[in-house]
Parts: sequence; structure tokens; C-alpha cells
Amino acid sequence: MLEVIRSLFSYILLVYNEENHYTGWSIREGVFVIIDFIGRQESRKEAHKFIKNFDSAIKSERLLENVPEKLYRYTSLNEYVLDNIEKKEVTVTSPILFNDTFDTRWPKEFLPDDNPKIDSDIGELVPCYEKRRRDVKDDELGKLVQKSLVDFPTRIFRVACFTTTESKDTFWGMYADNSKGICIGYKDLKKDYFYPIVYSEVKVDTSKISDPYGDQDKFKLALLLSTINKKKDWSAEEEWRFLLAYDWGWNDERFGATPASIDCIYLGEEFIEHWKEQKKRAKEKYDKILTPFLKKIQEQNIPLKVMEKSLHFGNLTSRSITIKEVLDLIEVD
Repeated sequence: MLEVIRSLFSYILLVYNEENHYTGWSIREGVFVIIDFIGRQESRKEAHKFIKNFDSAIKSERLLENVPEKLYRYTSLNEYVLDNIEKKEVTVTSPILFNDTFDTRWPKEFLPDDNPKIDSDIGELVPCYEKRRRDVKDDELGKLVQKSLVDFPTRIFRVACFTTTESKDTFWGMYADNSKGICIGYKDLKKDYFYPIVYSEVKVDTSKISDPYGDQDKFKLALLLSTINKKKDWSAEEEWRFLLAYDWGWNDERFGATPASIDCIYLGEEFIEHWKEQKKRAKEKYDKILTPFLKKIQEQNIPLKVMEKSLHFGNLTSRSITIKEVLDLIEVD
């Protein structure tokens, strides 16, 4: 069991710089195989059952739905996107970088001092632990350890976020540079690792199954629930997630993965006007971003569409457009 503690608490090795400021700790070993658990269909049923037992009003039936054939990601057009298109990848990111500060965290704070056995095991693993306890005020040490425990799932998961439609105007505004960016549609999804987000008024409490000394499948379930459950405030996003998990924790906060292939790229309704201005005022950026973007689309024969507002309540629709048409429209004064 010492190995589990070593992994879960990231060795609990507090690292201080010369000014005794906390700078973090590192993961050394891992012992639980979470990625296999995520890929099991049975795990979805277990998650659904656990959530229903917590609160039957939560619509966890989403977990039993078929993964859509196509999903979408909104983004501004930048060098990272160009790199993704060229390598046929999608960037997966640490949830620590997301705008929801509760995303992929344990829903209930706890400290190792709550369990004398855990505390003694930490002391056995890290000879300097007791000395560190004496060097640091108890409340300060508690906060540091507490934060590491609450944030622990963010070390395990790397996530790519998708939604179910390319035509939601609020998404174009929030995630695609006020419609000056793009939306990428994906097909051929690796469905075993795509999960819908389950939304609830309060985060599902997994504290009773978050014990590394207990059932390991329940512990993995607690980790999974930490990243697929969000507050209802976010429900408009209709989010699906591609999940990568690594028992040892990831060194990089973001990197490329291949969860799907590109089906189509949609240009925002302000895309052409934006790049028309960029060509006049920032030709270097135009040459660095737009020119290679269109070249990569042509090389990979990716279908291209542009979004337009219909006259019917301003709903967004799309129509096919060629690269030549895009360039011709940019040239029009």
C-alpha cells in the first residue's frame, strides 16, 4: 500500500526554493491502471449508477447514450491549430488550465492528517516529512497538502473538449474569437474514450470512494467522476470529452493526440472580413497564419464551409466555399 500512497500524494515531497516558498512536488510512481478502466463500457454504467444513487434527479443517462458520429471544436486560428491540422492531431490539455476552477478536482477537501495510517506511511516514504512539518506552520502545510490532494486528478487526466454542433452563435463568440476563428468538425471518433459531461446543481460527492486503501475500481471511478461531472451552470456547452489518463501523471500540460479525424472546417461569419483587414494591416501575420492554413486544407482535401446568419431569427447556417472563393473575397475592397 505504500506504493499507492507514493503515487496518490505525489511522493508528498514538499519542494522549497531558497526563500522557503512552496514550488510543488513531483510524481514518481504510479500503480493503478486508469486508462483501461475508462475504456470499459461497464465503467459508464457504474458512473451512471453512482450518480443516480447520489441524486436521482441528475440526468446521468447521458452516459449510456451512443457517442455521436461527429463532434466539434471551436477555436481561434493560430499556430497551434496549424500544427494540429498538419499533424492530424487534437491538443489535449490539463484541466488545471480550464476556466472552471472546480474542473477535475476532488469535490470534497481532505487532509492526510485525517488518517493516522496515511500520515505514518508518508513519514516512512519521505524521511524529511517530519522535519518539514516542524519547519512549516501547520496551517500552511495543511493548505499545501490540501491543494495537492484536491488537484490530484488534474495530474492524471489530459482532456480535449468537444460539443455537438457547429452552429451555436454563443460558442462562436466565446471560443472562436467572436466569429473570426473556425470550428473543426471531427469524425471517426475513438468512442471508447469519449464521455459526455453530466451536469448537476452540486458536484457529485465521491469522498466515500476516494480512498486509495479501499476498492481500486471505486477509486478509479472517483477519478473518472471528477472529470465528467460539472456544475449545471455549464450545461449549455453540451460537452463531450476525449479522455487520456496516465497513472504516473503527465509531464506536459498539453500535447497532441489522435482521438478523431477532421471531417470539415467551418469559417466564422467574420473570418473573411478579419483576414481582409489583416492583409492590409498585418501582412506578416497573414502570410504566417492564413496562407499556410489554406494550403494545409488544400493538401489534405478537407471540406471547407463558411457560416452565415439566416434571416430566420438570426440562426447560423453554413455553405460550402472553395479556397479560391475565400481568397477572392479577401481581395474585394
